[in-house]
Amino acid sequence: MRIPFATFGALGGLAVGIGAALAHPMGNVSISHYAGLEISPAEVRVKYLLDYAEIPAEPELLRVDPNGDDRVVPEERAAYLDAKTAEILRGLRLEVNGKPRELHSVWSAVSFPPGESGLSTVRIAWDLRASLAEGELLPRNFLVWNDTNHEGIGGWKEIRMTALDGLGIARAFPPTAPSVGEALDYPEERLWNPPTDTKGWCHFGVGLAPEAGPGDDAGTATDRPATDRPATDRPADGRGRGRAAPIAIGAAALLLLVAFLARRSAKRRHG
Repeated sequence: MRIPFATFGALGGLAVGIGAALAHPMGNVSISHYAGLEISPAEVRVKYLLDYAEIPAEPELLRVDPNGDDRVVPEERAAYLDAKTAEILRGLRLEVNGKPRELHSVWSAVSFPPGESGLSTVRIAWDLRASLAEGELLPRNFLVWNDTNHEGIGGWKEIRMTALDGLGIARAFPPTAPSVGEALDYPEERLWNPPTDTKGWCHFGVGLAPEAGPGDDAGTATDRPATDRPATDRPADGRGRGRAAPIAIGAAALLLLVAFLARRSAKRRHG
């Protein structure tokens, strides 16, 4: 597969204005996360996605195409996903009733959606599983999820929890709305105030029904205690599209892009 990498000619379009440099819905320096947890009596399944905007996508593209020929062959794709899976698993923690659960990947995929001015973005999806022993669940159980990958980088960060096969969720944090879903379809009305959730929890069990109260599934963003919204999950310099101070960010992104492309150009001349 050929990746639509940028050339220096693409910088002309980026230089027209700062707005052009912020084409990704969450800003071109963002990395967005989606974690969809499905809890059943036998396992916890996690649909985990990462969406790298144009600038953070550059080092990922260099990793997936180490020989710089602008093509990703199956061997390169497999090697990249193996390494990336091991990397992201180190940053994920799942606990059920106080016991850490080992996650493993049963499927993964990487794609390269086009970005601004010929640049690529990178999207990676995983199907992760953690087994639960037969008969180990209690009438009421407590699950904790923590994602420490790419800490401090802005973007849409969403956690959704659902219970299956007779299980119900009594209380949960964070609330379930809004959602980009597995398609990472960012809702326009929330781009300037996206969720920034990297930690979540829920009480679940057989036949449990939702309980009213702050922080449960029926809650709203304003219900969340301040301690559950750490400042590190939201850039201190502002909100919106995972970015703040747009002019400064856009200028920095342009300089970073020049550096990456210059490095690639030098690699090709001497490769």
